Amino acid sequence: MSVNDQITHLGRTLTTAASVLIGSQDLEKNVEQNLFSSTRNPYRKSLQESLAAADFMNSETFEKLKGSRRLVGGEREGLFSEESRRAYFRNQVSDKKTTFKVLSHISDDLLREIPNSDTAEITVGENNEDEDNEKRMKGSVKLLGMSSEDEPKGRTVSLYQGFEASLPTVNKSIELGQNLLENGTENQVLTKSGPRSKIKSGPWEDLLESKEDVYISMDFSPEKIASIQSKNQLYRINELANNNLEMLEIRKKLSAEEIDSIKDKIEKLQVRQNLLIKKIAAIEENELFLEDTVREINNRIAEFDSNSDADMNLSNLQNTESVINATRPSALERKDSINIVESSLNEIRQFGADTVKDTVNEKSELDTFFENTKNRRARKASSTVQKYYASGKKMSTITMAHPESITCLDFDPQFNLLCTAGELDHVVKLWDYTKRRQIGSMEGHVATVSCMQMDKRYSLVATGSKDATVKLWDTNRVIKHFDNDQAAHEIHTFDAHLDEISSLYIDSDNLLTASQDKTIRRWDLYSGKCVQVFDINFPTLTAYKPNRPSTNLENNLALRTTTTPIIGAIQSFDAALATGTKDGLVRLWDMRSGEVVRILEGHSDAITSLKFDATNIVSGSLDGTVRIWDLRTDGIADILSLSNPVIALDLDPEHITIASNDHNVHIYDRKPREQWQLEDASGAETSSTSVYLKYKERYLLEGRSNGDVNVWIV
Repeated sequence: MSVNDQITHLGRTLTTAASVLIGSQDLEKNVEQNLFSSTRNPYRKSLQESLAAADFMNSETFEKLKGSRRLVGGEREGLFSEESRRAYFRNQVSDKKTTFKVLSHISDDLLREIPNSDTAEITVGENNEDEDNEKRMKGSVKLLGMSSEDEPKGRTVSLYQGFEASLPTVNKSIELGQNLLENGTENQVLTKSGPRSKIKSGPWEDLLESKEDVYISMDFSPEKIASIQSKNQLYRINELANNNLEMLEIRKKLSAEEIDSIKDKIEKLQVRQNLLIKKIAAIEENELFLEDTVREINNRIAEFDSNSDADMNLSNLQNTESVINATRPSALERKDSINIVESSLNEIRQFGADTVKDTVNEKSELDTFFENTKNRRARKASSTVQKYYASGKKMSTITMAHPESITCLDFDPQFNLLCTAGELDHVVKLWDYTKRRQIGSMEGHVATVSCMQMDKRYSLVATGSKDATVKLWDTNRVIKHFDNDQAAHEIHTFDAHLDEISSLYIDSDNLLTASQDKTIRRWDLYSGKCVQVFDINFPTLTAYKPNRPSTNLENNLALRTTTTPIIGAIQSFDAALATGTKDGLVRLWDMRSGEVVRILEGHSDAITSLKFDATNIVSGSLDGTVRIWDLRTDGIADILSLSNPVIALDLDPEHITIASNDHNVHIYDRKPREQWQLEDASGAETSSTSVYLKYKERYLLEGRSNGDVNVWIV
């Protein structure tokens, strides 16, 4: 084949291939009927569709059309404009064939990628002489190659190379597709057209959507080569083998370029996603600010209304005489009864003043707190930005939140509030954890705070301490006093326990507190009165002996009491109460009767943490295990073993999060039953360990042994 023939063939190939890149919808519909399999390679797709539609070419009509171009809008527009493509053929000679010819026009930039004549002769020239065959073998045979200087920058494979390398599989696909339409099933097609080319199998073979990209054009089996008796035929087969090798190399480069393109798109999309996430975070911060503003305005309006009502009541009280006038004697009788009326008026006034005074004196701070509507927590727009972050992402760190190890913490993800307490630190701190800024301080306990919980409905925090008291704090007042550099005191103190508090839980109107005095008390949250006491003085608690060396127990600063907690964890819902005690037993109570209704046995050491939902109870113990109990069968659904004692855990329907005095937090995916760890992507090494955590709405806040608090997305 001469060089001119090669260029002519190349021009036809490029001309027909470009049609689909620019072409019309009618042509695409026709081509789709001849597709045998879906392809993602851009060269193969273009060639396959254009070759199937090559019968539309008609040079005579094309020349006629070129001589009768219309002007669109008074000016000539490029053929690649969408509007001009539609209006270009509004003339008497245009039809589908001429449309195809015009749209298949190739620019000079594309034609510049044709290889030079020397390369073309070496590449596709055919010669049956032995000398030429030997030259091919001895020379630098480069099937479709271009020198590195000739190749376009940024592309390892030229357009021509891509099309030429895709031709064999495109032709095979078109042939099989046409046979499939004519003969029915694929098995019948393979029977008539012969078997497909052989491919070496491998573990990756089942991952391919289409195996046509790795087919070779003929069978190079050792048996066939051994049966050949002609040297020339061996040369030809050798040339075909080299051609196939070059083709496969080009296809590999095309796939690699496609991977690089996909990676580039992913990186750009990731940048765009991060910008949108930051935008959502900024929007939610402004929403929270506006909600606080609206709440403050409503509070001011309520103050005006209450002042107006008070003024009206005071006016009525002071004008009691006008009310009595209706019942006073007539003018003739007034003179005789004036002294009686005046004395009655004085008695009414004195009685009203005494009543108001008594009411003010009897009203506690607890009553005032719950009556004040501004203390109710409610957001019109919920926080959603956390669901767009990747799982396992570390958001931020509050460095040295406390001088010593964190003993307990809790947070409110809707208002970005965090409460923390530290070992040997009697002060409870309030933070805005998104800004890593302290916004409040609660001082009142005289010993280490061992447990706490933030109420979901009110701006309320309950803290339990080793000083045997439980205190309630108004976070709104704490923040206000902190801004004014004033100390905020608690709104109520529960002081009926005789020993340190080890656990507490707020459930609706009830507050449950567990103490080392072997009792659990249920308090009415609104009145502050104890309404029920549970006695935990079981014989198994007296007989308890730790299974761990005492030295390890004493050195473990993560424990929230000086000794093993008798009642390590409690949780309630309605009339159900679950407790975990140091004898390793999980007890389920009916609070209406005050009796234990079920006991779950399995742990060999003290229980330190416990959570339950509709189907499972999850308990963590000093024996280094987390047990997942099935409430429906009382059996064990799963057991997680860790190298250190379990200190704290939390859960939601998808995950169980565990702190066990390790360097990393342990995560258990409940549905696939897989365990993994939260690790800092920066790779920074730390000697601190995870000693406490809380997990809500994909946010996990982790307290460390060095006083730091980490914020994670799970």
